[in-house]
Amino acid sequence: MANEATQLDANNLDIRQVTVADGAAIAKGSILIVGSDPNTAVVSSGSMHDIPLGVLLVEKAASDGQTTVPIGVRGDFDMNADGSITLGKLVTSGTGANQVREFGAASDEMLHQVIGTCLETASDNEYVRVRVRLG
Repeated sequence: MANEATQLDANNLDIRQVTVADGAAIAKGSILIVGSDPNTAVVSSGSMHDIPLGVLLVEKAASDGQTTVPIGVRGDFDMNADGSITLGKLVTSGTGANQVREFGAASDEMLHQVIGTCLETASDNEYVRVRVRLG
């Protein structure tokens, strides 16, 4: 995978457990979204209509017997920008896996797709500090 997020602030981190498929290999820092299987998280597909759950906090190896993983749902992360993002704007899933873009680029977006708030101004493909506010 590419463009994984990096946790920046452990002091205000809020963690939840989510279910993943045992056979899935998922890189630490991946943005997890609601999958098609009930109550199962998958890696962000790069769809502008993903519903984000959080950022994976550990490496998940394929077929390791682990079916629950911790995700960060609140806290500061360095995330890869898909296009330019203005300081203070809300962000949502970008068009590439594990990317974020400025909320409002698509006319049919909804608030449940927001990942958090951008704390810096970003250029395309630049890593930018995002305050994740989920769950």
